Amino acid sequence: MPLNLNTHSPEQTHSTQDFQCTFCSKSFRVYLTNHLKTHSLMNSFQCQHCSKTFTHQKYLKGHLKTHSTEQTHTKQIFQCTICSKTFQVQRYLNKHLKTHSTERIIQCEHCQQCFETTRAFKKHLQTHSNSFQCQHCTKSFNTSFLFNKHTKTHSNMHSHRIQFSAAFQENYAIPVQEHNIGLPTALCTFCNALHWPAEVNTSGHYTKCCHTGKVSLPPLSKPPLLLQDLLTGKNPLSRNYCDHIREYNSALAFASMGAHIAQPSGHGPYAFRIHGQIYHQVSPLYTNPDTSPRYGQLYIFDSAEATTQRLQKECNSACSDILLLQLDKRIRQVKPFAKY
Repeated sequence: MPLNLNTHSPEQTHSTQDFQCTFCSKSFRVYLTNHLKTHSLMNSFQCQHCSKTFTHQKYLKGHLKTHSTEQTHTKQIFQCTICSKTFQVQRYLNKHLKTHSTERIIQCEHCQQCFETTRAFKKHLQTHSNSFQCQHCTKSFNTSFLFNKHTKTHSNMHSHRIQFSAAFQENYAIPVQEHNIGLPTALCTFCNALHWPAEVNTSGHYTKCCHTGKVSLPPLSKPPLLLQDLLTGKNPLSRNYCDHIREYNSALAFASMGAHIAQPSGHGPYAFRIHGQIYHQVSPLYTNPDTSPRYGQLYIFDSAEATTQRLQKECNSACSDILLLQLDKRIRQVKPFAKY
């Protein structure tokens, strides 16, 4: 504190007194003591290579690094006997010598592949061990990362979960026993429809499907091979199609749906409620010069141009251009309204 107050004293702040060096006649108001060290022979550190002197030892050490001969004599050099390459550390030389050796250290007993280090060998062994096996299918994986990534592809892993707040769980946490009715394994004797065993009536029949054979519907036709592969995961673009199936449906539709949407009041999960009649908005056959073609107007163009027009819309940015083109061509083959 007293040292700090000296900086505010009139003598220190407004002093015009100069202090002169007795060796070089330089004058200083402050820092004369530091300057005198440059003339002092007792505190000087001299370089043994160029006789240059320094006031501090740290400055001398920094100066010694500029002399290549000093660096060579202070550090031990390890030289390769094969290629004359030098190293400053022994372990670097030992690692380098392995590059000249034709024989390897460790050999895999499964595939006869050789490795130089134990770390690389252990990492390679993981490719032969499938310690993580999926419970839903027969696939197995050698790392937990690939296993966790695969389990997310099963539909039961994508079930939506409702997360409640901590206060709700604390006040209304009631243990709920899980109720599982199993799989629908019972067959209707009339139409072979699948039912849960609990759906049987008192007479031992299942009447929810065909009313004991009174209703007869023609069998469903097989879907096109392209749609079947997309829905069953056999197509490389199946994930993109299933994740954005509504975007694909809207992009390839002939008309847009119109209805009066009446959202329910109150709180609760999202519900899509329509009041009144559902109708389709059909646009003219040709578009106006000021608007871009859409819906049924796109089928006037060829498949390539129609796909380009669809991808220009921001709502279809997640769709694949290859898949949109394939679906457009397939619709033109099976739908009479798309043929021209």
